[in-house]
Amino acid sequence: MKFPTLLIIFICSKIIFAQVPSWYLSPEEYFPSTKYLMATGEGESEDIAYKDALSKLSSRFSVEVKSNKILRENYEESKDRQDYNSNIERNIKTETSNSFENIQILKREIMSGKFYLLIGLDIFSASTQLEDSIKSNESQIFAYQSDLEISKYKLERLRIYKNISELIQKNKNNYKLLLVLSGNSALMSINSELYNQLMSDYGKEKNKTSFKIEFLDNYNSAIYSNILAQFIKQGFTYDAHKPHFTIMIRISYDEQDIGRSDITTMAWFFDIDIYDQNNQIFQSENMAGRKSGLNKKTTIKKIETELSNKKLINLL
Repeated sequence: MKFPTLLIIFICSKIIFAQVPSWYLSPEEYFPSTKYLMATGEGESEDIAYKDALSKLSSRFSVEVKSNKILRENYEESKDRQDYNSNIERNIKTETSNSFENIQILKREIMSGKFYLLIGLDIFSASTQLEDSIKSNESQIFAYQSDLEISKYKLERLRIYKNISELIQKNKNNYKLLLVLSGNSALMSINSELYNQLMSDYGKEKNKTSFKIEFLDNYNSAIYSNILAQFIKQGFTYDAHKPHFTIMIRISYDEQDIGRSDITTMAWFFDIDIYDQNNQIFQSENMAGRKSGLNKKTTIKKIETELSNKKLINLL
């Protein structure tokens, strides 16, 4: 006697579903979705299962999520599976630099040698934390606005604007997370009009600020062009005669003995100092690395190629 195809598929599906906990398939039937933002995970170990659940939870935010955890576990075993309770401290760190607390393991089971977890983020707690962070950031923004009103020093004003722009970006990210948690019905909002005005003012401030570039040694046209393009892209203006700040670049190489005669290995050091109009260092960035090649010339060429494509960070 032949079974109909649909019946065979139905029986196989029932067998597959029976191999996972019922709560794994329908967590909302066990815990209120209005209280927790939930995600399930599975793996060959608890850590793998937790990372799987965390990855799914992070996708709800569309941001990278990392976690730190401290577990103090108390195991209780039965014949067909292990149930265990834990006192848990967990943090989720997002690219907004927030640390969401009270990530809980709501359910956990081991079936057929595989770990299954259900984790939940307390929506009220996380929302409150985000709202507090937004309010705190806005207080700092208002304080920086007061500083701008009395500051006439060009580079100092740029630094203030940079700090403001970072706080604005944090608040925009915080608000996006808040909307996810609230189902797009957040009770608070951000001052988008003020943010747009401040970012516009920041751009205008940059346009009124000029710079020039000088090499102290080992000049390279490709590296020069790379740095020039990055600062112009940020909105600054190049002026070799009366700049508001000067970018001083120093590149140095140090041949290293690694016990091989067939290649040449060199350490490189790349230093950038920004000098103000009073010839005082306002800001610096230092980078270093190591490259190997067939000889000194080819090795230096590799280093120059890398530096000519390197993106600068934390400068103005």
